[in-house]
Amino acid sequence: MNREKYKIGKISELMGVTPEALRYYEREGVISPEKSSASGYRQYSAWDVHILIRTRTYRRYGFTLEETVHALDQSSLSEANELLRQKETQLEETIKEQRRLLKQLKHDRATLRDALVNIGKLRVEKCPAMHFIDTQRSYNIMDDRVDLYRAWIDRVPFTASGGIFEVLKGRDLRYGLMIEDRNLKGLDPSFMTNTFPIPSQKCLTTFFESGSEEELCVDMFSTVFDFMQRRGLTLTGDPFAKAVFMTKDERGAYHSIYQGWVPFEGDCEYCCPPPGQLPKALRGLSPRTSRRRRKRARALRRNGHRP
Repeated sequence: MNREKYKIGKISELMGVTPEALRYYEREGVISPEKSSASGYRQYSAWDVHILIRTRTYRRYGFTLEETVHALDQSSLSEANELLRQKETQLEETIKEQRRLLKQLKHDRATLRDALVNIGKLRVEKCPAMHFIDTQRSYNIMDDRVDLYRAWIDRVPFTASGGIFEVLKGRDLRYGLMIEDRNLKGLDPSFMTNTFPIPSQKCLTTFFESGSEEELCVDMFSTVFDFMQRRGLTLTGDPFAKAVFMTKDERGAYHSIYQGWVPFEGDCEYCCPPPGQLPKALRGLSPRTSRRRRKRARALRRNGHRP
């Protein structure tokens, strides 16, 4: 029976892999192309194609090249089944993590939409329960917190930059990372070393701008404090804020948007938005301003905002 042979370029294109990957499988004994006596070129058969299809199956399951070669070397069904069982467990964990990431991404998008229409406005809400680690004194990283800092950075995007503004006892800024308690499930207890709990509590919340040219400080809450004084509200804890947006302009200056919370006591159910303007960091987020965005901008202008 005449069985046609194919060159490496054709098989590479057919399988969507590089010629080097085919050579790797050959070196590992997965495929055994013949070599033309006349030209010395590798010649592949339909059998080689189908073992490569099985290789593609393992690769789609998330096997590395080395793991794929090991799987193809198994002659026992029970051993092959065990390899697939192990990969099944890994895939299930990956899917769980991807779902957590998707949930956090949707949460972050909702916060950006909130900031876009409520920058400079005040409202009453219960803040989410959070934990905080301070890793900086002013803008200098604390050497004794580097290992903990690294562990928290590894939990991004569930952790975010933020700070606590000491008002009740001094005016220092404690800056570091925050994580909402809903994202603490399954974490190692060492992750919580030297953390500061922020309970869910009634707060005035607002969004404000900061950046490298306007450093973060307690004065960012001046509008909130003025409002509280007019309404006779009592401060019950240090204000805190979490970064929800960061960017860098063409001059190299950094800009950020924070959501801030100020714990308080007193009667306050509705807050009128104070006059202000959309911060520079949020201007021109998209080069194509949608019809809905333009309508929203006109509404802001009518309420005393100038986008």
